[in-house]
Amino acid sequence: MGLGSFLKKYAEAKGAVSPATPHTSVSSQMVSANPVSPATLPAVNPVSPATLVPSESRNLATSQSCNLATLPDVISHVKHQTVLANTVLPATLHRKVQELPREERLLRDEKCLYIKMCYELHVKERKPWPAAASFVAIHFRDRFPMLAAKNLMNLSNLRNWRAQLCENPGANRPDPNAPPDFRYMDNLIRDYGHTRGLYGDPRFYIQLKAIIMSTNKAVLNKEYRKLADSWMREYPELKIPKLNQVRYHLKSLPPRLMALACKGETWYAQHYENYIARDPDSVRVNEDWVADNLECDFYIRVPDGNGGEKAVRPWVCAIMDVKSRYIVGCLLMENGIDNAVIRATLAAAILNHGRPMRFVMDNGKDFGKRGFTTPVVFTPSVDNSVVYEHSILKELAIEPRFTDPYNAKAKPVERFFKEINEFCREERGWVGNCIENRPSSAELWSRPENCKYLKDRDAAAKFLNKILNHYHALPQPDSKYLKGLSPDQAFRSPGNAARPVASIQELAFAFLMPIPESRIVEPRGPSVTVGRVRYVAEPGPGREKLWMYDRKPVMVKFDMQSIQYCYVFDLDGTPLAICRAEQQIPYFYTDKEEEAVLSKALAEKNHDKKVLNGLLLSHTGGHHKLDPETIAQLPPEAFEHPAKLRLVASRTAVKGDSHNPKIHVTKQEFKEKSQTVLTDNPVSPATLEEKKKNRELDPELRRKLLATINGEEETGPRPVIPTITKEEEETNHVTRIVNPY
Repeated sequence: MGLGSFLKKYAEAKGAVSPATPHTSVSSQMVSANPVSPATLPAVNPVSPATLVPSESRNLATSQSCNLATLPDVISHVKHQTVLANTVLPATLHRKVQELPREERLLRDEKCLYIKMCYELHVKERKPWPAAASFVAIHFRDRFPMLAAKNLMNLSNLRNWRAQLCENPGANRPDPNAPPDFRYMDNLIRDYGHTRGLYGDPRFYIQLKAIIMSTNKAVLNKEYRKLADSWMREYPELKIPKLNQVRYHLKSLPPRLMALACKGETWYAQHYENYIARDPDSVRVNEDWVADNLECDFYIRVPDGNGGEKAVRPWVCAIMDVKSRYIVGCLLMENGIDNAVIRATLAAAILNHGRPMRFVMDNGKDFGKRGFTTPVVFTPSVDNSVVYEHSILKELAIEPRFTDPYNAKAKPVERFFKEINEFCREERGWVGNCIENRPSSAELWSRPENCKYLKDRDAAAKFLNKILNHYHALPQPDSKYLKGLSPDQAFRSPGNAARPVASIQELAFAFLMPIPESRIVEPRGPSVTVGRVRYVAEPGPGREKLWMYDRKPVMVKFDMQSIQYCYVFDLDGTPLAICRAEQQIPYFYTDKEEEAVLSKALAEKNHDKKVLNGLLLSHTGGHHKLDPETIAQLPPEAFEHPAKLRLVASRTAVKGDSHNPKIHVTKQEFKEKSQTVLTDNPVSPATLEEKKKNRELDPELRRKLLATINGEEETGPRPVIPTITKEEEETNHVTRIVNPY
């Protein structure tokens, strides 16, 4: 019985005509008897477990007395095959299997199932391949939704797909009776989307891309013609691609690559570079400040120093709180911004609102100045074991942070600058925000007849204050930091993290700018030299502290107001003294003021000597006036109290190591030596005492004796000479007779 007759009878038995009957023209041997035992069949590699549902293995229902297998038995045998897992070998594809769409992988699995079912019908039922392909396509159509939708289940595709299941598809045609090797199932994937090779010499593309991707904004058509002509003359044997082929190749490149190469890093960062999403709840009010400078787009008039006026573009230095977007410090300058202006703005902000935790700024040289943010390092030891670092922000306990160069998104203060530029458009003196328009506008406003109509400095300051008030009161509903509040409302909300300043004096000392190199204290003065200026220590306790640092290195700082004074510190940051620039005194003073300056300088010198003498007495108790031998012989009890000395003799000289030699002895030694002198005198002590008493009682005798000694003649009455008492003699150490004449 043929297959058509069999299907017809099977359909009549079911009560309906099979729709596959008209299309069946295969041989009747499709369902012949004598089925092959599963044990004698070669192993068949299964398909992916994702596409086939495992089920019990089931043999075809056979019977020795029946030579014909029914259609339900064939369907059941094909439908319920055991699935075994095998290793899938990688295929040579332009893309990875994991990167392929899910539809491509499902289509591959359906192809494998279609090959497996057709092979089992061909081998086990011994039916030709065309009959097997048609039988599966008709009766198992619901098992292949993707293949059926595209009408791909036919004998031609079956042959092509079976040819792909080998190591070298297309070259090695498999044996029709050999089982399919599903280890190469990935070869059934449609390998679409691969890139075609470049036509022409690849070096031409590289050279042309190097020209086009330069920052000179080269035109493709022009550069292609120039390069193609050059290659045709010098390398006629090489293939040159056409212009449309070059265009097609350039379109395959990422647009951001062309933007980075042709328009620069700044344009790329503003349009393509990803930004970092900051957590607004990770910062608090007055915890982080950000600073930046802006050159305004309008002109103001300022004095030119010659009695006239000139037009200049003012500068604004602003410091903003990151959380509330509130401007904590703002300063308008006419001659640009330097580090002194930045320090003044920061000092005013800290004085009004306290100290922040971090100070964010760009990489400009004014912000990164040594001593302000970058510490000044001192290493007094030879082996650098001791290191001292000093900077203004370090003294204030503020952490400096630097943003990427030319990254406006990292500095929210730019939002305030945008507000300034928008207000300036309506004001007189605006020169535009385009560089091409500024030269002509600047020339127009710089004319003397037009400069007088511009705002002066006071008017510009009021205008900036007006912008500042408007900005602080403007709600910002789109800001994730403000959440609909205005900067003023957000700044005054609870949770302010600012740290107060102990005192204005402490703030002033913290804002002193240290110079990078240390200075040696000169003993004369004492003083330090910075540049060509000698700074002498001011009289007072600081000057006495500096005496301990003669010929030692110290740190020198300056304030923001004047260079007439400098401040000397130890290398560890301990304040020592205030030094004043050396004042030149005329060689000969001519008026009272110059005489007073000279007198003051002399008084300072004498004061230093008195302080040093007092310091010397406090350290030695006055025993230093004795000779070393005498000091060594004194008992320890003698040093418990100040020394009691007597000046025996002195002399003033201008030569020698000591200009004022003096002889001092102890009071005890002075008395002992005096008794010895009196004992050696042949005149008895009683006689000496009597003569002394007589002199005291007879002033006239004393006068005559003095006249005789001086060889004078008596011409009249003489005044009475006052006598010298015993206490006066002991005070002056020796008896002196003074001639009043």
